[in-house]
Amino acid sequence: MNSETVRKMLQEVIQQQQVTLTWWTYLIFAVIAVLSTYVGAYLKKKGETFATKEDFNVLLAQVKKTNRATEQIKTAIARRSDFEKQILLDQYKMVVDLETDIMTISTNLNRLRSGAQVPEFIVGGDIVPLTRVFEQLAINRWLLRDQFYSLLLRQAQLLLAIANEREPGSLRNLMGEWERSVTNFSEVMDRVFKISRITWNADVWETEV
Repeated sequence: MNSETVRKMLQEVIQQQQVTLTWWTYLIFAVIAVLSTYVGAYLKKKGETFATKEDFNVLLAQVKKTNRATEQIKTAIARRSDFEKQILLDQYKMVVDLETDIMTISTNLNRLRSGAQVPEFIVGGDIVPLTRVFEQLAINRWLLRDQFYSLLLRQAQLLLAIANEREPGSLRNLMGEWERSVTNFSEVMDRVFKISRITWNADVWETEV
């Protein structure tokens, strides 16, 4: 209610009732009009302030929720990165260990072919360390993945074939494939683990040694 509304009400009362108003009656109406205007403006401002505060609280809650989600995503990425690094390290160790075993078996086969004795290398017609290599390949296939699994498996199969081959021509072919597989292994290792990019400062290395 404002002053204009009060004035109209006063006119209607005068017209309808045909009464004579005293000066204090006008004063009361004037006070009511002023108070109505003030209270109306106050309530309107209060409503706007309340709405603004509500909007701010909603916005603040959304920001907090977004920040929590962002932090969770960052943590998940960091954990995944650490996990991937560990998997890569485990894969590298497994590949190197298996290739070391395979190369040792190759050396021992050459020693046997030269007439040297290699105790407990062949037991009951079974090349013991080669059997262990096949077992490790089967167990760790998921870690080696297809590329290294196929390469190492082929090397193990070649060594088994070389150990059992007696015909010179076929043996030469097998040995040629074996040498190519060794070269291929080095190339794959460098491509996957980028070993050739790891360089050492010779001066620092010599000082530390």
